[in-house]
Amino acid sequence: MPDPRLLAIAEMLIVSSAQIYAMSHTAGLTAAQWSALRYFDSANASAANLASFARHHGTTKGTASRTVSRLVEKGALVRTQDGVDKRRRIVQVTSKGKKLLAKDPVRTLADMIHESDVADLDAFAQAVFALLKSPRIDLETSRIDVLALDSVISSLE
Repeated sequence: MPDPRLLAIAEMLIVSSAQIYAMSHTAGLTAAQWSALRYFDSANASAANLASFARHHGTTKGTASRTVSRLVEKGALVRTQDGVDKRRRIVQVTSKGKKLLAKDPVRTLADMIHESDVADLDAFAQAVFALLKSPRIDLETSRIDVLALDSVISSLE
């Protein structure tokens, strides 16, 4: 039987994950839509397209297209034709999207972490990252940019 402390920690992670996921449904956006908005806000010109977004998020082009379409309908994203390759559509965040990003639930979570009484934030970050690197977690199909996280975690060391 696993160590009861480990089971308690695992249960705390499950409960906190559910609460954090629930927080991500705010301002009329789903968690997937928030993720897309963040992606296109930080994407460079060559990655600001549907195919790159789908690849980055480990999803199909159809699912990615529906997510982007909802954000276009809400006025948070706009699709424009590429000036060089007329077949290609560029996705950009609108001013409304920028205003939404100011209320991003990830910022709220970052504030909560900042306000918490974590004695060693670097150790906490490294522990969470170690969980993400577990062979039992499929990062290929997750929405996590592992290289970007690894860079951030490395900068903490």
